[in-house]
Amino acid sequence: MTVIDLADAIAHFEVAHRRARDLEHALLGLFAREIVSRAKHAIGTYEYAWAPLAASTVADRVAKGYSPDEPLLRSGELRDSIAWEYTGERSAIVGSNSDIAVWQELGTQHIPPRPFLEPSVAAAWPTVERVSAAMVAALFRPRF
Repeated sequence: MTVIDLADAIAHFEVAHRRARDLEHALLGLFAREIVSRAKHAIGTYEYAWAPLAASTVADRVAKGYSPDEPLLRSGELRDSIAWEYTGERSAIVGSNSDIAVWQELGTQHIPPRPFLEPSVAAAWPTVERVSAAMVAALFRPRF
C-alpha cells in the first residue's frame, strides 16, 4: 500500500496546475499547426468533396500551363498563404491573407464554394482530441 502525504499531494497538484498552463499553450499550437497542415494538403485535391472544375476553368488552366484538374492550385500562392499565429495567451488564429482564400472558402456569384479551412478544423479535431487526452492524463499522473 502506498501512503501519500497530504503535503506531497498538494505540491504535486500545484506543479500540475503550472504545467497545465504550458500544456494549454502547446495544445493550441498543435491544433493550429494541424489545421494549417490539413488545409494546405487539401489544396489541389478533392479531399473535401468540392464541385468539379468547370470545363472553362480546366481549359483556362491548361492554356496557362497548369495541370487540368487540381482545384485551388495554380502557382501555390494560395496554399503558401495559409498560416497561423498566437494572438494571445489563450488564442490563435488560422487563415490566409489572400482574397482568393475568401472567394474559394465562401464561393462567389461565379464559382461554387470550395472550403478548405473550415473542413480542416473538423478534420483536425480527432487528432487534437486524442493527443490532448493523452497529455492531460500524463499531466495528472501522480509522480510520488
